[in-house]
Amino acid sequence: MSSGKLSYKELEEKVSRLTRSNEKLSVISARYENTIRHISDFIFVHDLEGNFIETDVSHVKFNVENFGYSPDEISGKNVIEFIPEEYRQQFPDYLQRVLKNGNDEGPMAFRTKNNGKRYIWYSNSLMEDSGQQIIRGIARDITDILTTKRMIKKSEKLLSQVVEGNSIPTFAINENSEIIFWNHACELLTDIQSKDMVGTNNQWKAFYEKKQPTLADLVADESSLTGIQSLFGQKISPALTIPGAYQCEKYFASIGGNEGKWLFLTAAPLKNDNGKIIGAIETLQDITERKNAEHELGKAHKELEKKVMKRTQSLEETNTALKVLLKKRDVDKKELEEKMLFNVRELVMPYVSKLIESNLKERQQVYVEIIKSNLDEIITPFIQRMSFEMLKLTPAEIQVANLIKQGKSSKVIADVLNLSPRTIDFHRDNIRKKFKLNNKKVNLRTYLLSNEQHLNM
Repeated sequence: MSSGKLSYKELEEKVSRLTRSNEKLSVISARYENTIRHISDFIFVHDLEGNFIETDVSHVKFNVENFGYSPDEISGKNVIEFIPEEYRQQFPDYLQRVLKNGNDEGPMAFRTKNNGKRYIWYSNSLMEDSGQQIIRGIARDITDILTTKRMIKKSEKLLSQVVEGNSIPTFAINENSEIIFWNHACELLTDIQSKDMVGTNNQWKAFYEKKQPTLADLVADESSLTGIQSLFGQKISPALTIPGAYQCEKYFASIGGNEGKWLFLTAAPLKNDNGKIIGAIETLQDITERKNAEHELGKAHKELEKKVMKRTQSLEETNTALKVLLKKRDVDKKELEEKMLFNVRELVMPYVSKLIESNLKERQQVYVEIIKSNLDEIITPFIQRMSFEMLKLTPAEIQVANLIKQGKSSKVIADVLNLSPRTIDFHRDNIRKKFKLNNKKVNLRTYLLSNEQHLNM
């Protein structure tokens, strides 16, 4: 074997190594190509004048579905042909930036085959290939992203207008307790401009003299109900419709001048797509007029209660007086009936009986009996209501007591009643015993006169 020449065996080994290398390279190439085929980006090469030298022919989705071009329709064409007319004047500036800086990236409008418009984000670099400068780049369709962003921005603007135009004072904070929104109604309520509040964490200054968290701050921090109640009182309650939200009524002396204001507060959490709290929004409804009306209504109610109580007391006094008058009327009626009964039975009937027993003519006898019968009918209803004290005396004792009261002596009484003086004295003793005057130095006539009304005599 001469020097410098490979033996057959060495040549065979070298060929074998090259074959294995080619096989590995083929596998790597296939993997690379497969990866390229399944990415949505457009890979290309163009010269320094913008002519496409090479395009990734595998990107049918990018070229056909979105833009309408086949790979053959792109290859060999100049980039400027695919740029909408109104943007073509910017292309020379792009080439200058790449040549100057060695790379460039940014958005670019791209004309579709049906003369529509889509947007791409390109990232290009200046390179050298086989001694020739080229620009190799990659582009991604961002039309849908831009559309979504525009929709989001439009929605945000619309939402901002809705909240800004809302007549209810509203402000919102982020997770750092920085104000991100302070609407016009909030400006009017607090007399603090939005430009002085947005971007700061000075929301407390609108409500308190010293720094302390607002209800929105506590909701954003996910404070417990106990912690919130320690600052806003026991009347604060969770909102029924929004989880994690709270509401309450609170008086703020620093709002509304010297009189202050009552506000109905509602604070709710703001959450991202994952449900994480990233801030809070708070509304402030001025309920001062309602509170004042409730206060005045309470005062009127108390005054009415006082008047009703006073009137009730007056009616009770009138009722009491009326009861006294009615009772006195009943007493007077009873006394009149008893007196009438007493007078008829004891002062009239005995003498009627005497007339009946006397020597009267027959006609006179009839008249007297009629008088007696009529008098009995008159006094019968009153007998049950006769004074208990007088019922203790016998008819004879009542006659004697009445004559004693008139100042008659025992002898005169004996003559009038046709009884003996000893019988009259016996009746006197019984009367004193029944009135419990025995063994007392009390004149019987004086006692009868002083108790005349009580005794119905």
